[in-house]
Amino acid sequence: SGSGAALSGCELSSGSGGSGMPYAPTCTSQSFTVRSSNGPQETVGAHGCDLDQDGFDEAIFLTESGEVSEGSAEHVFLLRRGQIVSPPSTADNLEGITRRTIVEIARTAPLSIEFVERSISRTELYVADELFLCGTGAEVTPVGAVDHRRIGTGGVGAVTRAIQQRLSEVTHGRDERFAHWLTPVHGGSGRARPSGARPSRTRPSRARKPASSRR
Repeated sequence: SGSGAALSGCELSSGSGGSGMPYAPTCTSQSFTVRSSNGPQETVGAHGCDLDQDGFDEAIFLTESGEVSEGSAEHVFLLRRGQIVSPPSTADNLEGITRRTIVEIARTAPLSIEFVERSISRTELYVADELFLCGTGAEVTPVGAVDHRRIGTGGVGAVTRAIQQRLSEVTHGRDERFAHWLTPVHGGSGRARPSGARPSRTRPSRARKPASSRR
């Protein structure tokens, strides 16, 4: 994670995330950075939260300056005043393919939502209209509460659900505008089948033994 700072506990919403599993709360709590000859190493300090003990499902890391960085293995997005906001990679988080995908499909019709990349303060998480995490495994996972403070209705927001649906449509090839993102993988000859074509059920022919070797 980032080079310093804090954890924010979050309760992932009672709706389901990308894996279809139910989710609940998220937290934030103070940590510190230990610097060694091998570079900075992040360690949760005495004021860090115990996710299990405190009833949290996930943590949101903050930078040394107290701004939002990322989840333990996900990027953070919030919806506020009609805009989708996410912190930049300069906020001690890694670049992500899923994040870039969500930004693109959110900007594109039919969603056409404005995306803003900027720093996010810890307290801004508490007043977000919607909040979700994204990643390869998490896909789009709604957050229902942060530090025991409810986000929106505490459930899956309308925009979060719409982004979940659009991500599924795009990654399953149901939008031709994003077909260049996909690489068809088929069995058999290795040649790509036309869209909608069914795989052949013909069994491969078996090599016949020479007459002299037949029994």
